[in-house]
Amino acid sequence: MFNQRWNTTNGRGASRPGTDWKGTSRAIAERISGEERQATAERASDGAAADVGKGMAGSSGPSQTGFRIGRRVNGRGIAGKAAAAVMLLALLSACGTGGIPGEGQKQEAVQGKNGGDPSNTSAGNGQAPGQEAPITDGAGEGPEAKQANDSFPREVTIGNETVTIEKQPVRIAALSLDTAEMVLELADASRIAVVPRSIEDQALARNTEEGRLVPNKIAGATALDPEQVLSYEPDLVLLTTIHDGERDADALLKQAGIPLITFQQWNTLEKLQQNLQTIGQAIGHEEKADRIVREMQERIASVEKEAENNKIKPSVLILSPVGPNTGPYLLGQTNISYDLIVKAGGIPAVDILGVNRTTKASMEQVMKAEPDMILLIQWDDKGDSELEEMMSQDAFQSLKAVREGQVKKMRASQVTNPNLGVVDSLEEIGEWVREYAAGQEGA
Repeated sequence: MFNQRWNTTNGRGASRPGTDWKGTSRAIAERISGEERQATAERASDGAAADVGKGMAGSSGPSQTGFRIGRRVNGRGIAGKAAAAVMLLALLSACGTGGIPGEGQKQEAVQGKNGGDPSNTSAGNGQAPGQEAPITDGAGEGPEAKQANDSFPREVTIGNETVTIEKQPVRIAALSLDTAEMVLELADASRIAVVPRSIEDQALARNTEEGRLVPNKIAGATALDPEQVLSYEPDLVLLTTIHDGERDADALLKQAGIPLITFQQWNTLEKLQQNLQTIGQAIGHEEKADRIVREMQERIASVEKEAENNKIKPSVLILSPVGPNTGPYLLGQTNISYDLIVKAGGIPAVDILGVNRTTKASMEQVMKAEPDMILLIQWDDKGDSELEEMMSQDAFQSLKAVREGQVKKMRASQVTNPNLGVVDSLEEIGEWVREYAAGQEGA
């Protein structure tokens, strides 16, 4: 969900009691059959733990996405997967009793360098790990899906990492809200094994109806549990490393031999498009992803062109909670909302304040910014007591934007959480800015 990074209040990288990593090790060990263990031993004795060959290089999609697709000469077989699982078993055993908090453990979050994901605040659904509805092979998705399946194995490169995907994924684990939103835009819910619970929250997510069709929901963010993820037997894992728990889980899941694609930023529309195309490549729906991106680019260009005609660029201050009752924050460049304001023809008020990252808001800062327009983000339908308290103060009511009625409310799912709905919001904010600019020109 949020593209920004967050730090948990109990400290970055702090050991968190309550997780039985020995139990985790046993659970993973039980997944390895006798045949796999034998193959692992034979392969280890030969000193051949690495895969043979990288495959033939190829390319697909726009050049800026940095994708590389190729067929493998010799993919990872039973022995390779078993070896990776044994490595994970040893790593988890060495962790002792410290680690990631169990599912449902309450975790409050405050904003860090690049923001955060609201999925850790979603309520549970009472479903036991590993007990999910059947997931189909995606055969019902039409000729495009079959053609894509014929193009595997393939390699997907993101950043400095290249991930090999042996066959078209049919049990996708989208562990962060932003990745879940993108997968649900491209693939049928029957191909998705698990998503964060926050996908069902309309204040936070766009694809809530499709998300409810996914059989399994988990706690994400700080409470992400690698053992639970593995219990769903995914053939592809998608994760944005925002919270400490996600970074910890990322390091452990990489040892399991399952294709894992890790994202870091969703803070601009361009980055959102690139990440969408990466996921499209990974699941065999690159053509659909490319079509969506082309449409997005056309709509974005239209808004930017209209914004160029504005003779006035109003300052826009975004005030948003970063979780239930966390109070208002000033959203900076690490959130996609900043890019929306710029493309809509406004000036982010945080630039006036010299704030380049999301920061806890104070009345003094708001008064100093004296924004022309204020955008209030609703985290849920219950409201935020601290934000409401700030808005009730005489100082807030005296602001120019408040006096002139230039205060707009939108949901987090519309503005701050990366999904395809942000393009609709860009057009809405662009119209709002144009109307303000036209009114000031005529005054």
